[in-house]
Amino acid sequence: MNPFLTQNEFTTLCSPTSPYGIFPNAAGDVQLLMARRNVEGGPRQDEYLHTTWRAVFGARGEISEDWAYDASFASSRVRTSDWHQQRHVLERMQNACW
Repeated sequence: MNPFLTQNEFTTLCSPTSPYGIFPNAAGDVQLLMARRNVEGGPRQDEYLHTTWRAVFGARGEISEDWAYDASFASSRVRTSDWHQQRHVLERMQNACW
């Protein structure tokens, strides 16, 4: 049992019949949905950058009755960046019940 929980809190949160847990199994293991906003850690900061370029050109035709051409060119460029700050450590939150 988690030393930070009273017996009543442990029974309410961590029992297989708990309405707060999902996927209870026969051993009584329960995954909890931890839905608390971390206001002490300050505001979350996210930054997403995304740039996409795509070009497709083609030409088809006949030079003569015996000669034909079909040419194409495709080019693509993708640049992305992802940055987060003030995120929670999921493993620590899951271990809080045990």
